[in-house]
Amino acid sequence: HPKVIFLQNASGTSWLFVSSANLTVSGWSRNREAVLDREVRSLRNLGSINEFFAAVGGENPVDESTLARRKGQDDWEFVHSANGNSFLDRLLEDRPGSLFIWSPYFADDLRRLLEDGVLVRMSPGAQVGLVPDVENERIRVLDGQRESLKALEGLGFFRDDPRPSKSGSSAMSHAKVWLTESRLAVGSWNCTESALHLFPY
Repeated sequence: HPKVIFLQNASGTSWLFVSSANLTVSGWSRNREAVLDREVRSLRNLGSINEFFAAVGGENPVDESTLARRKGQDDWEFVHSANGNSFLDRLLEDRPGSLFIWSPYFADDLRRLLEDGVLVRMSPGAQVGLVPDVENERIRVLDGQRESLKALEGLGFFRDDPRPSKSGSSAMSHAKVWLTESRLAVGSWNCTESALHLFPY
């Protein structure tokens, strides 16, 4: 499910693009997507990129000579679940007091995911804000979940404000963005059990 592009020129300058955009016409032209692009300077991130591509069956994109001479630093980290690491544990390891999640897809049992998977990793009294891609003014969860979610303390909903496309229709919001007081994560993680490796699924 990840969407990752790694580029490296002949001099060894490297760039990583991580996004929610599938390699489709909609993903690259019509949808509302989120993309994070960073120059890669650190050996740690280059090693993590090689680890990621090896785990998904590809070849190491970073050549050994580049790894040998790389001594830079990055103020960001490439996190992926191909090595068994938990995105959610890394994002919430400092037990933040607030989390905003912009995702088009949510767990059917979203209340359970939030209570037993997210809020238990956050500070007591934490606030969670959801920004869904709303279709017909309804969030995509099971019908019985809506009233239960409204009663969950600390949960707020924020309206996505899609801009009409050139054709006049609203573009689908396909972005996956996670924001705490200290961290921003952009990638392909929806707010679902399978994406976050929570509970048996």
